[in-house]
Amino acid sequence: MVLIYIILSTQSYVRTAGSYNSAVPGVEYWIAGIFILLSLIGLAVQIYVSVYRYSTRTMRRLSKGVKTQLSGLPSDYYVLPDVTVRNDEEVLYANYAVVSPYGIFVIREEYHTGTISGSVLDEYWRVMDGKKVTAIPNLTKKCLYFSRELGKVGAIPVDCIMPIVVMPEKTVLYVTTATPVVHVSQLRDVILSYQKEVFGQGWPETISDWLSVPAESRESLNLIKEDEYDF
Repeated sequence: MVLIYIILSTQSYVRTAGSYNSAVPGVEYWIAGIFILLSLIGLAVQIYVSVYRYSTRTMRRLSKGVKTQLSGLPSDYYVLPDVTVRNDEEVLYANYAVVSPYGIFVIREEYHTGTISGSVLDEYWRVMDGKKVTAIPNLTKKCLYFSRELGKVGAIPVDCIMPIVVMPEKTVLYVTTATPVVHVSQLRDVILSYQKEVFGQGWPETISDWLSVPAESRESLNLIKEDEYDF
């Protein structure tokens, strides 16, 4: 429809321009060319805005879905949004950390849509969205890296920290990895499936308070000795 509008408008513009510029040969074609260029720029902007709005809607739906899933957890699960960890090189980010008697769940939201395939060994995963095929970095690596650094900073046993990657509901997943990569509707059930108690009484509250402190001000929790932490 937009292209038809451009063609019809251009023809009308050429006729109008030609009616009062016939004394200057070719001027109507220059005017028509400028008009087509401006129309194409407008079309490109319109497409960009549409894609941006679609991406924004996807992000908002996913974030809202994650928030809804986490709000349904039992009262002994402490939900902390926008958690950061600082190491010697950078500040790392996770959308949520959920602290419970059964471990710390590190949750990272990923907004890719389409069909995603890959494995834990792949450096890049394949995304097919319609006819467009792209490669994205392995989606579990950032979440795993955050979890590992959280364990180092707090001296928390690595098997007490569970990274989870959450995807939009319409994303088709063909991934093979020990780290859960789940749709947003599965998040609460995945968290509740861990029922082996790893923290004693009082520790979930202590860890939750510790994570609430700015990253640069945290001291080690010393849940284990440094030389016992095997990466």
